[in-house]
Amino acid sequence: FSFDLRNIYQNNIKGGFFLPKSVVKLKMQYNDLTLDDMKEILQNSKDITFLNISGNPLGPNLTADIFAGFDRIVYLELSESGLKRIESGAFQAMKKIVKL
Repeated sequence: FSFDLRNIYQNNIKGGFFLPKSVVKLKMQYNDLTLDDMKEILQNSKDITFLNISGNPLGPNLTADIFAGFDRIVYLELSESGLKRIESGAFQAMKKIVKL
């Protein structure tokens, strides 16, 4: 199962929904999602291998807990997210990451 929300511009998608555990590919760029929204949306989806959340106002600080347990991620896109600071250990679980 692949859940794809690719290129849904200016829809103000917010937290409050959960993804099935079977999601492995997720594209949610440019959706006005904050870091808190992402924590809520991703909390049960630790099997994701591909995640594109670029263009969402995640910053300025990326906390170390946001990707805890995401040890299967191979691709992570965070561009244009307003990030200025990334806490130490934020990507620690990502042993298979190929593209960041």
